[in-house]
Amino acid sequence: MAAYPGAAQTHDSAVMIPQVVGDILRLREVSPASAGGYLCIASNGHPPSVSKRVKVKVDFPPEVKGPKSTMWALPGTTISLTCLYAAHPPPRVIWRRDNSLGSQILSQDYFTITPQDGHPPYTHNMTLHMRNLVSSDFGLYTCHVKNSMGEAEANTILKDVAIVHPPLCNGGIIYFLLDINTRHWIKPSAIQHISWCQGVNLDTSILDFCYYSP
Repeated sequence: MAAYPGAAQTHDSAVMIPQVVGDILRLREVSPASAGGYLCIASNGHPPSVSKRVKVKVDFPPEVKGPKSTMWALPGTTISLTCLYAAHPPPRVIWRRDNSLGSQILSQDYFTITPQDGHPPYTHNMTLHMRNLVSSDFGLYTCHVKNSMGEAEANTILKDVAIVHPPLCNGGIIYFLLDINTRHWIKPSAIQHISWCQGVNLDTSILDFCYYSP
């Protein structure tokens, strides 16, 4: 049995009313959560009872939740981008990358799709796996999901963590390196001295660690 969100069907909310007595079960204001199996049991007090299971499928346009809007990684490392989506009928899903080299639809060999237990019906994770990153891997990534009911997408920017050279501080050159795990600015191992520097804003906090050479 197929249904559409907002349509009147045979049930009164499977979540709110898990059991209804009567030969008709009405579904009103159908949503994706209405999908699933419904069991009708008939009994007259004399065993055995008889039952029939009905599976309801709900068609709805894709809903997508992407990873963070910005992700950081170092060249040569490994990173995974995960997109959570729900849709029915089963959608066509793609990952697309846009950067200075143009737009590219990534091969399905690079990502996996897995059902998500504990989520509403038809919910899946689509995870893009990238190993040994090179400069051409950085850019805008789009998770695009489309079926006959509509389409949706989510974006994230994958940025290269690089050493940058802000203005002078305490008479020396400042070197910043962003730790992608802690999101704190750290110094390269070659620099031995540390100081505080105020007023430097590199898309983080106004007050960050400031490291300088002797």
